Amino acid sequence: MAAAGSDLPLVLTLLRIIAGLTQQELAEAAGVRPSSISDYEHGKTTPGLETLERLLDAMGYPLSVVEDVKACLGAVGGKRRLHGLRPDGAGAGRAEAGRALAEDLEIEQTAAVAGQAVERFVRASLRLQARRASEGDGRG
Repeated sequence: MAAAGSDLPLVLTLLRIIAGLTQQELAEAAGVRPSSISDYEHGKTTPGLETLERLLDAMGYPLSVVEDVKACLGAVGGKRRLHGLRPDGAGAGRAEAGRALAEDLEIEQTAAVAGQAVERFVRASLRLQARRASEGDGRG
């Protein structure tokens, strides 16, 4: 499912940690071997779609959360360089000023996309926590 070098290992690790599960707990809940969870999180192997869905279901997330987290990671970790900008503002001619303006706009667009992805991710996490809290209250 995921290409080599993808963010899926990091995404799975983050989601598991946020869900408050150990690798062992996730493995038991999803019906996979604990070593498989480690392999997925270290990028040694990639889960198939069915296994990925079981993992996410065990953590209480929809499949769409993977793309949300990837988008957030991409926006936060994107390789952006600012050209032609000096701390003192010197040396900024028209070309440099135009490039700086374009880069500022790109930064704003990237921040907006990252903000949307983070918002969806946080909402999914809060829903999961609320669901777990209400399940805990009902057991009482």
